[in-house]
Amino acid sequence: MLTNTKAEEHMARLMKSVDDYFVAHIKDKEVVGDEVLEEHQFLMDEVHLFGEQLASYPHFFEILEAWMVDISGTGDMAEIKEYPEDFVEFIKKQGSLAAGVQQYIEDQGFEITDRGGGKGRWTLGVPCTTTNMRKLTAILHAQFARAIDAGTIRIYVRFFHWRLPTLRNMADVNRYLKKDKGDQ
Repeated sequence: MLTNTKAEEHMARLMKSVDDYFVAHIKDKEVVGDEVLEEHQFLMDEVHLFGEQLASYPHFFEILEAWMVDISGTGDMAEIKEYPEDFVEFIKKQGSLAAGVQQYIEDQGFEITDRGGGKGRWTLGVPCTTTNMRKLTAILHAQFARAIDAGTIRIYVRFFHWRLPTLRNMADVNRYLKKDKGDQ
């Protein structure tokens, strides 16, 4: 049986190999050959295939975050001239609707991992399991029905990829691998 620990370890190593290859062969290069791009794609496909394999195990059904719930809206914002460093503060400054949506999501126990905005729009992204995706979209539609009907908020659900919540990004992967080495 594939355990959570074994899955995390294997996924972390696959993700690290993609990142290492990217840094060594693609990052900051002016020209990248087709063979390099094909190898990079192959490594990325290995990560996705392992996620698809995990998705076939019943005990991973409610562990894998396969969905991204995106909430976007318009607000009382001036056009951004620079890319903001702190999107949490940026969203709070966009008016009561953006701040209210952000606060409501967090109050319901969900973690916003993606934030963005510009040119009169803001976006929040929440990675979810299937159950949590259904729960979040239902409560958002109930709580913000008038804003959704008025078109000031839009909710999108998109398949993101099969990912473990402990390994959302390279910072998580590096933390995991460092912890793993320290435990030996």
